[in-house]
Amino acid sequence: MKRARERLEGKLFASPLTVPILENARYVIECGWTQHHMAVNASGRPVRGLTSPAVACFCSAGAIIRAAEVHEAKYQSIEAREATNFLRYVTNYSIITEWNDHPRQTKANVLRGFDRAIKLAKEWRKAA
Repeated sequence: MKRARERLEGKLFASPLTVPILENARYVIECGWTQHHMAVNASGRPVRGLTSPAVACFCSAGAIIRAAEVHEAKYQSIEAREATNFLRYVTNYSIITEWNDHPRQTKANVLRGFDRAIKLAKEWRKAA
């Protein structure tokens, strides 16, 4: 089975919104991170709707979706997919929720993953 890095090799693209979405998603995670749900409230209960004022914490995928919406890109937009692909590439996980929800995963490690994805996306933007 091919890992994410092999599948994405030569297919990464960074649009003008890729870095801002990743940076905003990182900030959202920094404010509150969760596992096993896209978003939870302060009591740790799942919240429907990522724009709800009740949301206190996001998972990595939820943070990217929320960040894309802030930048007026739909969660299934090319820009959101590009941001997700950079995170998939640096983590070498095809499914970001598997990486986010790994039993040994930590918020600090998730933030480092976003840092690496942001750095790589910036390098791709410069090279373009």
